[in-house]
Amino acid sequence: MSNEVPPFPVNDNNPAASYYQLNKAVVNAASLQIESGAVLDIQNNPGCNFGIVKSSAGGNGKLRLTTRNTSFDSPSTYVFPQGDFSDFNVNGGTTEFYTINPQAGTYYILPSNVNSYGSVILTPLRGSNIILPNNNFTTIYNDLVCNGSDADAWLAMTWLGSYGSVLPKTVHVHGNFNIIGGSFVFIYNNAIAQNMIVDGDVVVYPDAGLYTWINSTANTLSIGGSLINNSTNIVAPHGTASQIDLRRSASAVCDLVFFGPDNASITNTVNTPTTRLNRLTINKGTSQTSTLT
Repeated sequence: MSNEVPPFPVNDNNPAASYYQLNKAVVNAASLQIESGAVLDIQNNPGCNFGIVKSSAGGNGKLRLTTRNTSFDSPSTYVFPQGDFSDFNVNGGTTEFYTINPQAGTYYILPSNVNSYGSVILTPLRGSNIILPNNNFTTIYNDLVCNGSDADAWLAMTWLGSYGSVLPKTVHVHGNFNIIGGSFVFIYNNAIAQNMIVDGDVVVYPDAGLYTWINSTANTLSIGGSLINNSTNIVAPHGTASQIDLRRSASAVCDLVFFGPDNASITNTVNTPTTRLNRLTINKGTSQTSTLT
């Protein structure tokens, strides 16, 4: 994809109209392997067809893609390239969705017709936002990683406008949920159930956040491991603080459930974080062996 325009300097202005136009470098292949440590960045070329994306015996690398509409403003919905990615996904392949517009308030939606991934990385640029798909069920076989540049970059469960009528949804992450940058938010779903299930740990890193926002109830975050809050209370330029707040108000709540047979904790390893919870449920079975600290 080397014939695309190189990245522009990060600022708050619209990039040129020629930047990352749709399907300017379409590639077709009967089969594809992305080796461990390698990255295939298809940019804004979802018209590619990769046939069968085969797992590599030495491990699988990363597929990156972005989206934009004709005016470069939002909203825009990602379109996934054609091909059978099932072998790549179940064997640890990574898909990274990134944005290329730094303007605060712009939003970009994951494709609703894709229901499973290996690991997923969400990388919004500056104040832009990436929204999970509007479908009933999405499986992530490994880790979900939020990688925004500061807490103002939101990774959201649902949205308004072009997102359409919100469907009841479950996102099942079989690995860990790492909020390394940006803020993951439950927002705008009213009382339509939104469930995030994480078999491993949920980790909020310094300068990142985990929130409920306005008009958002019937949310549940279920964790099989621990909740580790290493946020810092630092306020980003547009006002989002680095913290965990699962009850901003009576109309902005998310219930927290701990499940599974393993010992778990709500803890931190650095800093002095803020953690605010709504309802906490401990569902560790009938044995007294496993504990939540």
